[in-house]
Amino acid sequence: MEHHTKSLDILLWLNRFSDRELNHEELRMLGTAYLWAADEQVEKSRQTSHRHEAIPLLKAAIVKHPYQTVVHYNLGWALLSLKKYPNGIRRMRKCIRLEPRCIPFAKWNIACGLKRLDRQEDALRTLEEIPPGPWWDGIIRDDWFKDPEQTTFMNRFQALSRKKIKPPNANPRPDMFC
Repeated sequence: MEHHTKSLDILLWLNRFSDRELNHEELRMLGTAYLWAADEQVEKSRQTSHRHEAIPLLKAAIVKHPYQTVVHYNLGWALLSLKKYPNGIRRMRKCIRLEPRCIPFAKWNIACGLKRLDRQEDALRTLEEIPPGPWWDGIIRDDWFKDPEQTTFMNRFQALSRKKIKPPNANPRPDMFC
């Protein structure tokens, strides 16, 4: 058992206290624990189940505290990972409106959703909007963009990635908010 799964097990004890409703922070923690523990599950069905469990908890946290960016972000990521691309993209756009420091990460996820919706041009345009920075190391390695059957997309994606990862005269200071 990895640490996210252990965290989830600990947080599930919150549900045993029936003296009150969970507050927005407890809902956020529990929903996020389900989301991150999903990646530690060996079976695909358990991964999917954990992501499905995260969604109502994160939605409930948003109802109680609608301006907490990280909850919108995690909900968007959960939706994207469950192939609910339009809803995930909408949630990531909400993150950008709430907190501009999320732009690199939210646009990365938006581009992933657009790519899966077979909207390669829109995905590339969205990636172009992401400033140079350390996040490009992850974007370049992201399996969501790898598609050997789409050589035109892959060539343009690789060219864009090279330009963004080693920009001329750029020394960005990463602002790791999301």
